[in-house]
Parts: sequence; structure tokens; C-alpha cells
Amino acid sequence: QLIDAGPVDLAIGEVVVTLYGTGWRLRTNAGDVRVSIGGVDAAVLFSGAQPEFPGLDQINVRVPTELRGRGQVAIAVNVSGRAANLVSMSVR
Repeated sequence: QLIDAGPVDLAIGEVVVTLYGTGWRLRTNAGDVRVSIGGVDAAVLFSGAQPEFPGLDQINVRVPTELRGRGQVAIAVNVSGRAANLVSMSVR
């Protein structure tokens, strides 16, 4: 079940989004994890095993402030040259 939390408001300051998936921990090094939001490179703050659920991985990424007011944007994750499915979010 997807829960729509509404648009992310970048006017409040730094926003960090947590993404969940599988296979991300199998990367060669931390630099192999790249995330772009709305076509803008985003800073990856953490990438690894999710501590509560075996087999689930997580990536914490800072939402670039230059996306303020862009509306619906795509989130692209690429780990060790392999692209994950695109997801999207709304930015206010």
C-alpha cells in the first residue's frame, strides 16, 4: 500500500528522503550509489542494510533545495551501474 504524504516542503529547511529496496548493499563501494531527483544530483547520506527488516536495504538522500516549487519530480537510483525503477515525489 502506498501512502501519499503530500508534497515535500523545501521551505522548512533540509529535507532527507529515505528510499527502500533490495540489492543495494551489494555495491562495491559507497561511491557506486548515485541518486538524482528531478534530474539534479542528490547527496547520498547513507546506503546499506535497513536495520529492522532482514533483506531490506535503505538509502537516505538529501533533497536538493533548487527543486523548490518544481512539483512532481522523478527519483532515479543507480547502484553499481544498475538502475532501479523510477519513483516520483511532489516538491513544493
